[in-house]
Amino acid sequence: MAQNLQARRPIVNAGTRRQLQHVHIISITRYRRFVPTKSHLAVGQHEQAAKRGRQLHWELQTSAGRLIIRPLERAEVQAASVVVTRAFASSPEAVPLSEALKDIGSLFLDNPVPAADAGPGGHTSRAELTPDGYFLVARLFPDDPHQTPLPPGQDSRIIGAASISLSSSSSFVRRLPSVNLPPSDAAYISNMAVDPRFRRRGVARALLAACEDVARGGGRSEVWLHVLEADEAARALYDGVGFVAATKDSWLDTLKRGGGQPRILMRRELQLS
Repeated sequence: MAQNLQARRPIVNAGTRRQLQHVHIISITRYRRFVPTKSHLAVGQHEQAAKRGRQLHWELQTSAGRLIIRPLERAEVQAASVVVTRAFASSPEAVPLSEALKDIGSLFLDNPVPAADAGPGGHTSRAELTPDGYFLVARLFPDDPHQTPLPPGQDSRIIGAASISLSSSSSFVRRLPSVNLPPSDAAYISNMAVDPRFRRRGVARALLAACEDVARGGGRSEVWLHVLEADEAARALYDGVGFVAATKDSWLDTLKRGGGQPRILMRRELQLS
């Protein structure tokens, strides 16, 4: 668990600075851009992903306290699943906790890793060890622990999550309905979730900025996401940071998805540093 809270000079480009205009950046550590070549075999890709994942770390100051964003760890699966379940509880996309636990927990089983990075049973303790995506969590270290309920014996809690895919082979993209999809191998954001008790404090914007940094690090010049057409709050957030509508589910697309509300596929151009 990253707990280095000493202030450092922020490393942030213009696009991220605009997106984080409502939160104070303490420090952002990013990795160097990795452009895979034909000589990178599967294990080599995972080793590169492991190295990048260990370097992914963002620290920000919000109205509730210090916020750290980094890749999910195995011990955090349940906490992240609870956040996702709570965030979508009143949405047509609501999922039971058992399903969230299964989906998020499977990230540690879907991604084989080099033996040096594997734990007991050959599984990694971190979910970021994949060359095509990351599941990020936002952990809050409250300024006043007495005003923020914390798990027993802990000094922080997970209050947000988001996944960023860099390939159409990512498990996050493979699970999408086969209609109105983002371009192949596009950077794609999903599972954007903030605990309802901590909304409107800049957490979602910080998660978006972190996902966009990952996309830039992967050499992507744009990022994509879906939003329900009827979700005015989410659409306002995405509009506010520069996303524009690309396509919308047709009535047939919606029918193929099993009904419900149509989605809008949105995209945002990124400034590569």
